[in-house]
Order: sequence, then structure tokens, then C-alpha cells
Amino acid sequence: MLNMYNTTLKHRIIDANYNLYVNGISHSGRVMPVHDFIYLIEGGWEIYQNGVKYELFPDNVLILQANQHHYGEIPCLPNTKTMYLHVTSEHGDGLVSERVSDDFVYLNVLTDCGKNKKVKNLFKEIISEKWMPSKQSDIKLSALFDLMLCEMSNSDTNEKLNHINLVNDALGLIRSNPNIFYTVGELAESLRVSEKTLQNAVKSHTGFTVHKYQTEKKLELAALQLRLQPDIKIYELSLNLGFYDEFHLSKLFKNKYAKSIRDYRKEIRSENINHCSFW
Repeated sequence: MLNMYNTTLKHRIIDANYNLYVNGISHSGRVMPVHDFIYLIEGGWEIYQNGVKYELFPDNVLILQANQHHYGEIPCLPNTKTMYLHVTSEHGDGLVSERVSDDFVYLNVLTDCGKNKKVKNLFKEIISEKWMPSKQSDIKLSALFDLMLCEMSNSDTNEKLNHINLVNDALGLIRSNPNIFYTVGELAESLRVSEKTLQNAVKSHTGFTVHKYQTEKKLELAALQLRLQPDIKIYELSLNLGFYDEFHLSKLFKNKYAKSIRDYRKEIRSENINHCSFW
């Protein structure tokens, strides 16, 4: 889907600021009457819009369209830092599957702006103007927003779009088959690209190799599953998540969380007991 913006009308910036999530937080489930532009400066976040999951990495911009349902299922990484803009939804704005008129600007829901520093600078300039307004702030903010739309549109070259689509397809396969530990070759064959192309694309967007990315996500799923089902057997957990065996899972889990699965279970049960006694 594409986000469509009517450039013949002036959008107004309702709110703009920085956010820092020291301990991590899940994105609130909500439907907003305004567009929400999120620029990820540091960290990482998973946010859903209309049931579709988008993974944000540094210098990614996610656009949560007005009047659409968006939410999070797991917290963002600790110390995740973002910039955001809340922008009015004007007549003609919306989600479309293809371009319909030259009077509109079309943007992907998720855009990699790492190679276009103008987008980041425009976010900063809009926030600064919003917090130190002048007599002509409304005019200036509207012009800055239009310029930002144009710069983001320029960032969406065919090459980058293909790059992002490839990563989304690869990560989609990994997410939808948690019981499989894919090799780079298996994924590349499924997506009809070379192993080098796939490995470079995933590393560029996630900061991890294909193998490391899968390992990190599977361990996060293991921790989540343990919270939901503290009594699940380790061998069942390892089978569900595609690890070689329970010993392999246990070793990697301890390396990541600095505690054994057994100790992790104890903490969960202790939290549950304290929560129940509190109420």
C-alpha cells in the first residue's frame, strides 16, 4: 500500500517532538484522526498498522496513516529514540494500491532515509519551529512538511524499494515459520536472489546477518513464550523455534539474557505471585 497526500491543500503540524524510551515500551493500540510520522533515530521497534507488521531500524520513517488501526505487541529496544510529527489529514489523503494522480505525493508506509540526510534535518527543523514559533510559523511549517514529503519521495528510488521489499519478504518468511532455522541459501532460493544480495540487504537493514537475526528473534520469542507458558518444557520450546535441541537453546538463552531459563522461570513466577498478592 501507498500513503497518498494531497499537495494542493496545506497540511498543519499539530504536534512535533522527540521521544526517548529508556526501558522500552509497546506502541499504544489506537486509531488517530491525524497522520503520525515516526523517524527512528536509535534503537529498534516493531509496529503494526491494520495487522501488517513493520520493523523500524535507525533512519527509517514509518507513516501511520490517519484513521487506521496501529499498535505494538512487544516493547521497542531499550533507549529507542524517535522524532515524531502529528499532521492533519486533509481531503484526498489516504491509502491506495497505486498512483492515481500527479496532484498527490505517494510514499511507502516504511521508508529508509539513511542516504538522504535532508529528511532527518527537516524533521528537526519542523520540531524546532513548532517549539519556537514565529508569526509565520503555520506557513513555514506547512512548507517544510511539503518539502519533507518531496525528499522522502526522492528517497524511494526503485533500487531502494526493491531492497526494502526483499528484506520484508525475507523477514516475512522467517516470522511466518518460527519452527524453521533458514540457511541463507534456502531463503535466497525461495526469493530468487543471490545469497550475497540477500545477506547484504538483511545486514544493511537490521544490522545482523541472516543467521544472527533469526537467533535474536527466536530468543525473544522464547522469552515471550516462557512468560505466556512458564511450564512449557524446554525441548518443546526448542522444537517450536527450530533450535537443534534444548541444550542449544539453553546456552544461547543464557548468553543473551545473562540468566538460565530456570532462573528466568523463577522470576516470572515470583512476579506473578507478587502481582496477585498486590491485588
